[in-house]
Order: sequence, then C-alpha cells, then structure tokens
Amino acid sequence: MSVVIGMKIEDKVYIGADSCTMCSGNKYIDKYQLNNKIIKFPNGLIVGHSGRKRAFDIVKTMNFEFNGVLNQKYLVRYFVPKLLEELKEFEYLDSDEQFEHFDSRFIVAYKDKMFAISNDACVSEIGDFVTIGSGESEAFGSIYTSKEENPEIIIRDAIKAASMHDDSVEMPAIIMNTLSDDVKIYE
Repeated sequence: MSVVIGMKIEDKVYIGADSCTMCSGNKYIDKYQLNNKIIKFPNGLIVGHSGRKRAFDIVKTMNFEFNGVLNQKYLVRYFVPKLLEELKEFEYLDSDEQFEHFDSRFIVAYKDKMFAISNDACVSEIGDFVTIGSGESEAFGSIYTSKEENPEIIIRDAIKAASMHDDSVEMPAIIMNTLSDDVKIYE
C-alpha cells in the first residue's frame, strides 16, 4: 500500500507520497521516476492514489475534460464515472462491479481546492489536510502534533513517521504542489 498526504495552505495544496510499491509480496522503492502515487496532469490537476498500482497506472493514462473548476459536482458527475468507465474498459473492474469492490482511494487537488474520494466513491472537500493509505494513521498523528511551519517538511516528517511503523511505506517522499511544476524529493 502506501501513504499519500494532501495539505492545504492558503492558496496552495501540497500532495506528498512515499516511494514504496508492493507487488506479489516484493517491495520496490521507486526513487528514480516521478512517483507512481501522484501525478500532475497538463491541465494542472493533481491526483494522488492509494491502492493497487494497476488502477493508478490506468488513471495516469486517462484523457478527461477539465475546465479549471474543481468542485464536488465535477468529481461526482464526471470524474468518478469516467474513472469507473476507464477501469472497466481496461478490465480492472468487471462491467457490473461498483466502488464497493474497489480498493483505491484518491486525493484530487487544483489551485486551492482539495477533495478526497473514498473507496466507495464518497467525495469530501478537505479544508486542511488528509491522509490516505496503509500508513495514514501514523501520518495523521505526525501532522496533527507537528510544530513545524513548512508544509513540505510536515509532509516529509509524516511520511517518515509512517515508514517507521508500516512495512509498505518507505522514503523518499515525493512532494508536489498545485501552483508549481516543481517536484521535490526528500530522502
């Protein structure tokens, strides 16, 4: 699994993820490519994922319309149905399967807006921070008790805390934000 963290600070959202991928009981650390758990699309939308890698591999190749307004209506009426359609098309989900059988969770961000999509397709707007994945409890506790002011360091420390207690979370931490194309890697 993993840990993915979203944190909203004023007019910007930061998304960070660890670098561990589990496959057939093996652990892979992906520190040489852009992280396979977060992606920034050319339209500026950032999507973070926790769950099976195959699902996110499909998501990363999606073509979807986005008019620059991220809100609950867009996610509920377009993004989630489009996601299900793509996953069915590539035979990740059976044609009659619904989100109850889905094992993925998402954080979606654009400019100063951030939403979480749970594995049953519930869409929630997030005003401060959210953690998803197998290391989410440890990361949440680290963020909640942090005295640090720099959001990138808070996210890095939360991922590190999760990695100390969850075998499927591993440094380095990869962090992006909605107002820059920079990708930061924290060992």
